[in-house]
Amino acid sequence: MKLRDLARHVGDPFIGWLQFQTSYDQLVAQQPDRFESSFEKSFE
Repeated sequence: MKLRDLARHVGDPFIGWLQFQTSYDQLVAQQPDRFESSFEKSFE
C-alpha cells in the first residue's frame, strides 16, 4: 500500500487524531508511567 492510498483511507488528519485518542487513553490507563521520561524520574 502506498502512502497516497493510506491517506485516502485515513482521511483528514483531525479524524486520524480523533481515532487515535481511544488507543492513547487505553494505553495510558494500562501503563500510566509509560510516557514519563528519565529526566522527570531523576527528580523524584
